[in-house]
Amino acid sequence: RTHDRHLPLAYRGKAHGVIEQENTTNMRLDGNNVDIDVEMAEVAKNQLYYNVLANQLGGHISRMKSVITSGQG
Repeated sequence: RTHDRHLPLAYRGKAHGVIEQENTTNMRLDGNNVDIDVEMAEVAKNQLYYNVLANQLGGHISRMKSVITSGQG
């Protein structure tokens, strides 16, 4: 924490990434086995998921602001 009044972090360890290797697809002559259609579908799915969560969070923050400001005055 940089200040005594800041909330403590629940996790202070290091994050560890995972490398996944896909061996069930065909390898092209250039050594690449990435299926662009599959990857683009994953990007679209992740974008939709992100948009839903961002909208939900935005609505939650708006409601919190409304509750806070309606209690003043």
